[in-house]
Amino acid sequence: LLKAVDFSIYRPNAYVFLRRYSRILDGHDLDVQYMSRFILETSLHCHKAMIERESKRAAAAVWLARAVLGNHSAHKNQETSSLKRDRASLLAELWPSTLVYCTRYSERSVRNLAEILHDNVLSMIDAALQSHDPLTGHAIKRTVYKYHNQIFRYVAAKYKKLANRNL
Repeated sequence: LLKAVDFSIYRPNAYVFLRRYSRILDGHDLDVQYMSRFILETSLHCHKAMIERESKRAAAAVWLARAVLGNHSAHKNQETSSLKRDRASLLAELWPSTLVYCTRYSERSVRNLAEILHDNVLSMIDAALQSHDPLTGHAIKRTVYKYHNQIFRYVAAKYKKLANRNL
């Protein structure tokens, strides 16, 4: 059997699902993709998140990224006057029926995990910025500083400010 499939058996990880969900909804929106990747990578340090399915972690990362960015991808091509829509209408667009269909997750189940991921990201950012001991949280610092770079559009630096404004 393995020879028939050229030993090409793998278990899809969260990044595979993340790419799929991002492509379905946001196309080539790099802000949402980088923010989702940052959230997903920080989830590797959270036991509560790691016990969830890979597809659900990716879905929660997309939901949280869109929420933090103020649903940027849903209205970025519209007129400036429509950007001032109320918070309820923006939140309603965070998890459209397309994503419900493709992910098979309701917004409620994704939102519960997104809250865990949000708390985890905030604690990781605080830990990375406050720790002066080079041995304490080395992987956490590396993750946060990796996304605090121009290549990733400084998503780690923007996360707290955007989350306070949009969540």
